[in-house]
Amino acid sequence: MANYVHNYLFCNEKAKDRMVDLNSDDCFLLNGCYGITCTPINDGRFLVIFDTRGMEYREVFIKWFIREYKDTKWYCVEENEVEQGFYFWDGTKVELSMRKLVEVLGKKEIRIRYVDSEYRPYRM
Repeated sequence: MANYVHNYLFCNEKAKDRMVDLNSDDCFLLNGCYGITCTPINDGRFLVIFDTRGMEYREVFIKWFIREYKDTKWYCVEENEVEQGFYFWDGTKVELSMRKLVEVLGKKEIRIRYVDSEYRPYRM
């Protein structure tokens, strides 16, 4: 059972400011968030990384947030690294795309691992 979920948001400055304000009710709605880091990318875009407690994606909050800030791309990876969720605005609604990070072939388990174990993207 996972104890936390890694969250990665690619967002604009207003969305970033909303997420890094730990005094807001958003942290409560996310069931506790911690370890927030914020990295400028370019042209007013940011990468915001934080963890949330528990094993579930905070879907109600995530969908609300993306409806408010439609250019946000929100990735989630639960602690056990079995799957990655990707929430985004498709032009009419918030969509979720799932990607497996573990495959079982016969009796062997294959884990998709990245160079950075925390799934942080690299800037080129």
